[in-house]
Amino acid sequence: MVLSKLFMSAKYTKFHLVGCLVCIAGITTTLVNDSDSNQKNSSLKGDMICMVGSALFGCSDVLQESIVKEFTRKELLSMLGIFGTIFALIQFLAFEFNSLRNDFDMTS
Repeated sequence: MVLSKLFMSAKYTKFHLVGCLVCIAGITTTLVNDSDSNQKNSSLKGDMICMVGSALFGCSDVLQESIVKEFTRKELLSMLGIFGTIFALIQFLAFEFNSLRNDFDMTS
């Protein structure tokens, strides 16, 4: 909401703010509940990964909205497809290439 307000001058009603506060209360409840568990390190790490992922997803949404306002939907979807394919290929080569090479190893 903050990014939308800053970059796109979005207007929010009291209902939007109440919904945001309910979500923040839910996240806080989850963090407090996980802090009481026996596996503090792994649950805290998972919660932080989730928070970073949701923040990045929010940034992605705001950027997509601003692109759609300036360009057409076809351009947005084209760029998402092209760059999504490129990034997926890079991730595949970085993390799964050795596994694929072992699966198709014909020497043994």
